[in-house]
Amino acid sequence: SYGENPVLENVNFTIMQGEFVGIIGSNGAGKSTLLKLLLGLLEPVSGSISFAEDKSKIGYVEQNAACKSNFPATAEEIVLSGLWSKIGFMRFPKKEHRDTVQKTLKVVEMQDYAKRMIGKLSGGQQQRIMIARVLVNSPRVLILDEPTNGIDLKSSEALYELLMHLNKKHGLT
Repeated sequence: SYGENPVLENVNFTIMQGEFVGIIGSNGAGKSTLLKLLLGLLEPVSGSISFAEDKSKIGYVEQNAACKSNFPATAEEIVLSGLWSKIGFMRFPKKEHRDTVQKTLKVVEMQDYAKRMIGKLSGGQQQRIMIARVLVNSPRVLILDEPTNGIDLKSSEALYELLMHLNKKHGLT
């Protein structure tokens, strides 16, 4: 709840490894709140949330993440920033880090855009880069908050195809 206003009550569900799940509902229904609870960004008032998976293996792409990335950085640099915990603060990436970034860009079919400024990419392309930024750490679970918000129908369909590919070919839940 937020203050005295309950948002979610009596929620109970299980998602099995390898499943592809979408949570739908109207604005204000609590979808983003549910995701924040799952990610540990909010604490439940009551009840519990449990994972069989190590939380470090959960990747999260927040709502409108691409819009927040409109600063002078290339697509490659954005994805590389996902590895900061492995590279170290104020350290230079090693060849293995750069290779991982290139492989990940290929998975999301954005390898040809690696040197482009993020702000020069379409909304759908930016979203793929934000997904790559998370995938670079090899998560087993991927959580996206309104991944098609702000992108056109064709880009939305392509994004869903990518997500299905990641689910089927890479076993990503």
